[in-house]
Amino acid sequence: MTPNSPRQRDPKAGLATRRKEVLARIEQAAERTEARIERLREETEAKIEALQERASDATAEGRKKIEARIEALRGNFKKRAEKLKKALEAARDALD
Repeated sequence: MTPNSPRQRDPKAGLATRRKEVLARIEQAAERTEARIERLREETEAKIEALQERASDATAEGRKKIEARIEALRGNFKKRAEKLKKALEAARDALD
């Protein structure tokens, strides 16, 4: 058998390499999740600002509808951000 034969390899070295690869992928996923939360926050804030501008020129009834939409956006952001944060937390726990 040659020294590079599969039977001669150190199985622990292979596992260590595989573990590093998996941990790197988990870390990348965590970074993508953080970036997604930030993008979601920015998009939500931009939508809210646009709606607030529209509300300033709207009738009382229109303002009421716009305010309801703003609250819905905030609630949606909060719910989605919480889910992403849970996924991020799970990824971070896997790294420990």
